[in-house]
Amino acid sequence: MAAYSTMTSDVEKQQEPLISASKPKFSHKFLVGAALVAFALGAAAATVTTQIKAHELQAFDAKSNEAVIAGYIENWEEYTDAASRALLDPYSTLLYSFLTLDDEPNPDSPNQIQWEGNAVHETMTLADILEVMELKNPPWDNPHNWLRERIVGLMDYCAANNKKFVWAFGGWSDLTKTISDDQVDLLVSMLVTLLQRHGGDGIDFDWEHLSDHKLSDAPLHAQQRLIVGKVIVALKDSLVAEGLADKLIIYTPRYNGFLENGAYNSLELATDGEAIDVVNYVEDNSAYGVDAIDF
Repeated sequence: MAAYSTMTSDVEKQQEPLISASKPKFSHKFLVGAALVAFALGAAAATVTTQIKAHELQAFDAKSNEAVIAGYIENWEEYTDAASRALLDPYSTLLYSFLTLDDEPNPDSPNQIQWEGNAVHETMTLADILEVMELKNPPWDNPHNWLRERIVGLMDYCAANNKKFVWAFGGWSDLTKTISDDQVDLLVSMLVTLLQRHGGDGIDFDWEHLSDHKLSDAPLHAQQRLIVGKVIVALKDSLVAEGLADKLIIYTPRYNGFLENGAYNSLELATDGEAIDVVNYVEDNSAYGVDAIDF
């Protein structure tokens, strides 16, 4: 397993070391690299009507023994014409962004609440992703069929070009208190149903608020620092039980996720060590060890 971080601010674009200074107990080497703006969308992108604003993530997938270049594809962008598709060619994995816990995600002020447990939502439509992806007869009985067709088209493009299509789950606009421990099985059931019914090569967890309540709510902070690990452990078990062991589980950590106490001149932030907590939980509690996370 290899991990990487999505860093977009000027400070966060600084180079990070290959392994954590805190020497977490897992033995694998993690490639914790700075995320770059995807493959010079400059001159080439300027010539097309729609610009794909993906962020490049570089990692190494120990399962397939191949390098991975993954890009977040924003769901409001068009990628149906040949020129836009050409911008996707360098990527090995496309992360459809985003699915959220929140039915009204707010990028300006993420809602400080916990999941209601009613659905996993698609952020372009604000609808249940299972409803968005349902093929009805006739198709227009699904009010979201226009987006379903766009997503299926992207899936088909990935399949035809030896790429992975992964559902990206979370993002900055999602709930700051994510889910409770009691909601893990319900969430996992929804994610497995999505992969079974509608396809996709896996799930990317980009939960960005696990450390938001460090100073305001110590018990919540302790629970949130482990919740992604708990979801990953349960999801891996369920995927294997359902014959879907080949599906990818990806974890995208925050800046400083693998660093602590200002190591390597990094900023000391609430997110320090966040990824260490997640990955150590997975290693200690999954029958598959840290390899429950593909990268």
